[in-house]
Amino acid sequence: HDSNTKSIIDHVEFFNCSQYDTDKAAVRFADITGLGASDIKSKVTNSAIHDGLGIGIMVTGAEDVTVEGNVVWFQHIGGVWMKKSHNTRFVNNVVAGMGTRHWSGETRLDEIAAFNFCNKDQNCRNLTVTGNIAAGGQRVGFAIPTTCSAGSSEYANNTAHSVEHGSWLLKNSLCTSGTHYYGNFKVYKTIEEGIIGYQGFGNIEVSNIETLDCGIGFSPMSGVNQDNNFLTLKDSVIMGESLVLPQDSGSYCIALHGMWGSSATRGGKQFPEVKLSNLPYHKIKSYANWYTEGHHTNVTFKNWASGTRQNCATSSSAKQRLIFLNPSGADHAPVERFVGTKFINVHDDAMTFISDPNPGWAVLKDCGIFPCTAPDNVVFKFEGSTFSGTNTPSFSDAQFQIIPTNPGASELITNCIAKTAWNGFLCKNPNIAQLVFESLDSDTEDRTISPINYFGIDRSSGNRNSFNNTLNSFMDHCWDDHYTCQKRLSRFPGIIQTNNKYEIYFTGTTPGNTRYTLEGADATDYALARIDFSQSVLYKVFTSVNGGAETEVKAQAYNRTLGKPGPLNISNCGDSRYEQQDYIYEFTLRRNCTVFLRGQEHLVGLVRLKMSLSEFFEDDFVNKLAFALGITTDQIKIVGVSEGSVVVNYQILSAMSDTSSQQRNLIEMAQMLASKHAAGTLDLGAEILDLVNQVISSNGSTVSSGTGNYSKKEIHPAVYAILALSCIALIVGIIYGLIKMLKMGKVYKEIHHEESVVGDDVQKQVPNELEFHKKDMQIEEVKS
Repeated sequence: HDSNTKSIIDHVEFFNCSQYDTDKAAVRFADITGLGASDIKSKVTNSAIHDGLGIGIMVTGAEDVTVEGNVVWFQHIGGVWMKKSHNTRFVNNVVAGMGTRHWSGETRLDEIAAFNFCNKDQNCRNLTVTGNIAAGGQRVGFAIPTTCSAGSSEYANNTAHSVEHGSWLLKNSLCTSGTHYYGNFKVYKTIEEGIIGYQGFGNIEVSNIETLDCGIGFSPMSGVNQDNNFLTLKDSVIMGESLVLPQDSGSYCIALHGMWGSSATRGGKQFPEVKLSNLPYHKIKSYANWYTEGHHTNVTFKNWASGTRQNCATSSSAKQRLIFLNPSGADHAPVERFVGTKFINVHDDAMTFISDPNPGWAVLKDCGIFPCTAPDNVVFKFEGSTFSGTNTPSFSDAQFQIIPTNPGASELITNCIAKTAWNGFLCKNPNIAQLVFESLDSDTEDRTISPINYFGIDRSSGNRNSFNNTLNSFMDHCWDDHYTCQKRLSRFPGIIQTNNKYEIYFTGTTPGNTRYTLEGADATDYALARIDFSQSVLYKVFTSVNGGAETEVKAQAYNRTLGKPGPLNISNCGDSRYEQQDYIYEFTLRRNCTVFLRGQEHLVGLVRLKMSLSEFFEDDFVNKLAFALGITTDQIKIVGVSEGSVVVNYQILSAMSDTSSQQRNLIEMAQMLASKHAAGTLDLGAEILDLVNQVISSNGSTVSSGTGNYSKKEIHPAVYAILALSCIALIVGIIYGLIKMLKMGKVYKEIHHEESVVGDDVQKQVPNELEFHKKDMQIEEVKS
């Protein structure tokens, strides 16, 4: 049709029409544009379309078309489709028995859908879809774009059953708010997801849905590279198997999952996919995003009466669980928060099962020498929960948490008990969250720094306690022809108990630039993080709140009374302190706040001044040092002051913009200090007894030195003990040698005297023989 024509079809039967592998449907509206308000609009109503080789009804490049009250069955590929059209209405239609004309592995990539609207970013405006039913068929019931506002009336009372996927949510490119919406949908008896959307949503909110007897009722997923992702389910009912519907048999007696944990990754999936290796659609093929949480409100879980399927034609071991994890989610299993959840007739065993990390991931092409650790660090947090019905769990707490069995970590979180049927722990402790750390260095994918350990620190003693969460970096998701790229992102989400202190322990070289956050924490929660860098480092600390711009946070200044920097303020995210003596950084983390540590090129110096500690003033020293170098005082930081006479440790930053310029500038400063010190013109407030400077790079390596090389070396007390024992042994040896010499001299004299007496007596009797023997003895003495 052209823009000046119209078609009105009502109560018509179309049998064996349409062509396969084309858009030539049994009924097709195409290229209808430019209609005014008074123009008659095209429509097809109350008609029957069946047994065709292709699509039943197609609307493409057309405006103001209505498709209402039609029944489409036994069509191949599609029932009711729409492309690149606006102001279209699809109301009260039924599509049944959809499927491909033949079955093979390759047809899994065919675009088969009962209702298929505006696929592949076609920007369709004013689409109304209400009261439609997809009843039986292969692949997808509804392939449908999201809406751009909550509570929209554009979609209402649509139903799918007995299909592979109930709804496949498509990205609506008209949405500019950042959050996409979908709802008012019922779905029953799907092989895989009742509702799935794995495209570039960022944030998505699904509401007012009802699922029953589905392989996976709802799988919240997003596939776009962005920080701060929130996936939401609200005002919905998720039901287990029905005992009144016909029994499932054979391969159709599948495991049932109410919903899966959220997944937000850098890339999603298109429908249909182009490679079999990308299937199933929920299979994750890219890195997880930074900061993702699941927020679920007023969700009802109903009729999960057993942990094992009951309504199968033959005895089955197929399981059913309210909550499950995506089995391909190796990188990150986010914190899921449920508020106002109702559990009606829910058995304890059916609550969840948290699978261990897949042992098959422990290969070079995936995760390296041990599996990636995402499943070991998921957290489900419930508050405002209620329980009713014949079956109820073994607990009835309104507020509770579920965590996995993570040896070394889970059993050390307070008020948690093991639940074997869940492969997890039931906790009565809201202070559980994920501490997430990431390297931001350019080699973050190429240089492996795993495993990373989160060690618990006793707040009173400062020593490690028994808590130890061992973490692996992300999976290698990249392929270069037939080989993996051997690239793995260095990011580490791990469960902790908040309001405590943890050491982030590196088994490899520490990165120069990093970021940290708490995911799933409550508003009053905090965590104190400690890192032992084991070398001189200097970081600028920045924070970003709710994904906003970065703001620099000044570190705690050196406190002479304490002999170290002041204590951390747990209320201030990013508050930090650096102990030069031990090379330890500590900082505070809060909810909705990301902390960045950015390594700096710096000069580290030590000067010994001939003055008493009471005569030393930090501000005066900083002003004089800044004047000597011609820099501002904010470039200088005192990190330690001690007696002897007065020893001052300091760090100096360069104001230059790039790394090479900063290093040159700092080297010039070191040489200037050395030159002025040698000439006797360096005034730091007192006579300078010693001066040592070094230029250190942002990764802690030495660039150059000024007047000398300085690196702090602690001597263990055992060394002093060994040296003392050695000295004592040496003295004892000398004394023993002197005594022995004196004794030997005395013995020699006595022997010599006796020989003289005996010699005189014998000489008188045998002079010739004695004389001969005496000469021999003299010769021997000379030789001696």
